[in-house]
Amino acid sequence: SCEARSLICKQCVGNECNVEPESCEHGIERDYCGWKVCAKGPGEYCGGPSDVRGKCGEGMHCACGKCNGCSLSTLDCYFGLDQLQCLV
Repeated sequence: SCEARSLICKQCVGNECNVEPESCEHGIERDYCGWKVCAKGPGEYCGGPSDVRGKCGEGMHCACGKCNGCSLSTLDCYFGLDQLQCLV
């Protein structure tokens, strides 16, 4: 939500929104404030409201708060609990 965003981040403006971080092993995503940030890798924490903990890189998806699947850039993999187990 916009209200949550305004409390926890500084929105990027203009050219600063296009500055890319260096050495991103799993790719680059935009965070909930519009900044370019490194994508998360296999087994790293992700998700949350507005993806505040980050987004997973290509080839992975966020399940139970961790990136599951295989990173297409490194071919490293992580397969944690399935989503139904998270609800228990």
